[in-house]
Amino acid sequence: MYDNFHTQFIKPFFHLFLYLYFVSSSKKWNITVLLFLIAAMIGEFLTARNFVANYVYIVLLFATYFLIGLFLMKSAIKDSKFRIQLTDIYVGLIILIAFTYVVGSIFFITAEELGDFLFLLVATAAFSGFVGGCFYIAAYHSNPNKILFFVVGIGYMIVCVGTLVHELVMPSVFIQGFVNLVEVISQVAFIYALIKLPEMLRPKKWHI
Repeated sequence: MYDNFHTQFIKPFFHLFLYLYFVSSSKKWNITVLLFLIAAMIGEFLTARNFVANYVYIVLLFATYFLIGLFLMKSAIKDSKFRIQLTDIYVGLIILIAFTYVVGSIFFITAEELGDFLFLLVATAAFSGFVGGCFYIAAYHSNPNKILFFVVGIGYMIVCVGTLVHELVMPSVFIQGFVNLVEVISQVAFIYALIKLPEMLRPKKWHI
């Protein structure tokens, strides 16, 4: 049967593959991307070992992970031109409501079960900044590759909620397997987005 016991041994190889894929595609070594993936790898390993026992370390590692991720995409955020259109308002409101609900749920479920408000607040802020940055790029950047950031943003909302539901509310191998699948897709999408980032930053008119 599938469980996190196997995940803790598989994921390090997956993160190594992601970094080597990034290096081979971008033709450069990037210590920031490496630290980003190491934070995820250790955080996921500790989650697989024992989420509750390692909660503080996991929260700090993923706060670091999301902050590094936000740093990695700051150039794309700066390159995204904010504009207001009627359709943007409707879509933005829907995303904002969903995002607020998800973040609020994450915070209150975790706070009620585990406490440690300060660590949780830092992690929630880092998560909000990262996912918010993804949605901002997806909404306002002109390059078609912005869809990758939308996938990442949606993916991590699912991952965070799913992980907490599985660990604190309703343990389920199906939820666990689905969360791990979405997490893999999100991480691949983000690394691929970083590879495409130089192309996104080149001045060019995209009519989308």
